[in-house]
Amino acid sequence: MKKTTVLKLLLAITAVITLTSCSSSSEEEVITPKEPIGDYAFKHKALLEEYTSISCTYCPYGAFILQELEKTEIKDKYISVAVHDNFGGIKDPFKVHNVNDFIKATRASYFPALFWNRNKNVWGIENAFFNLTGEKDELNEDKTLESIRKRGELKTSSIVGIKINSDIKNTKGQVTFSVKFAEDFNQDIKYSVYIIEDGLKQRQYNGTPLYGNKNGSGRWENDFIHNHVLRAADTFLGTIIPSSQTLKNKETTLTVELDQFTVENIENSSVVVVIMNNNGAVLNSQKAKANTKQDYEIIK
Repeated sequence: MKKTTVLKLLLAITAVITLTSCSSSSEEEVITPKEPIGDYAFKHKALLEEYTSISCTYCPYGAFILQELEKTEIKDKYISVAVHDNFGGIKDPFKVHNVNDFIKATRASYFPALFWNRNKNVWGIENAFFNLTGEKDELNEDKTLESIRKRGELKTSSIVGIKINSDIKNTKGQVTFSVKFAEDFNQDIKYSVYIIEDGLKQRQYNGTPLYGNKNGSGRWENDFIHNHVLRAADTFLGTIIPSSQTLKNKETTLTVELDQFTVENIENSSVVVVIMNNNGAVLNSQKAKANTKQDYEIIK
């Protein structure tokens, strides 16, 4: 059985946080998506995945960051996905059946863990990200955005574009998407397709000073609103599109059938398509509201 450990943090009213990233015996190669040099390109959207659980004591930190980042200047430069798992003998109702493949893809080993573009170097949550001394909890935008920019995960453009159309129902769905290249890539790529949902009301354990819990003592927050919740993933490890399809102006269209999931409100649901290189690094991602069309976003 998979063992997951919550990172032990020293907490005070000032929310002192120390997170360390997953380590391994060998260094992981950090792969930077290729910047376009041709006559046109596609808008780049980074992928931010959070590994979380409703019974995780410190996961409200991650939820708060995702919530507040949507109010910043980078809100249209990335896509958030919250991947839930069980913890501490408590079943998480948002756990997807193939979550172990996410763990394999990211090497996630504790909650909360935040991953940009499948870079296995976890984005560590820092005390400096939060302003918790006033009446209202706030994200320190300057410090948080500085940390993101230092990682180099946000790009202006990508050589690969994504177009999406979907037919999503409460317990099954069909996603048709197209991938097109602005330049020759000449390598195999991989894709994953997600369904996510916002506005889900469910309890959340909270050992942080956020969400009105000023003393940081552990308690259940009933009716906690969970957003960006992953409801279905065809695969986390990716399905290959061969290099013969990754040439300039070449367009590949695929249809993916999804089941083994339930969404409560289709109006609050979206489809996410992720394109990765053969090593699993994200080249680009795109999001579209369920049952709507999203065309290529060409920027030059």
